[in-house]
Amino acid sequence: KDIVIDNKTSEIAILQKQLEDIRSREISKESQIDKRDDIINELKEMISSQVAELQKKNKIIFEKNSKLEVLLKVNDKHQELILEIEKGHEISKSKDETIEKLNIQ
Repeated sequence: KDIVIDNKTSEIAILQKQLEDIRSREISKESQIDKRDDIINELKEMISSQVAELQKKNKIIFEKNSKLEVLLKVNDKHQELILEIEKGHEISKSKDETIEKLNIQ
């Protein structure tokens, strides 16, 4: 009888030890999961922050591009006006030369 009780006691002790080991591993896993979740949340915040910063920079670039497009259109108009003025000068010069020739004759 004593041997049976001793065996049962040692079996119970072994089972208790196994149960403690399992609980310890579960706590460790939960701790790792919590750490992983914290890291994931930090990364999400960092990414969100960077996305917001990039969106801000994109908006600034878009606004600058829009201004540059306007400036390019204005520049094109100026170039057209310069060509018109040069043509006018050529015509005027040609008329002046013609008048001088007529005056000489």
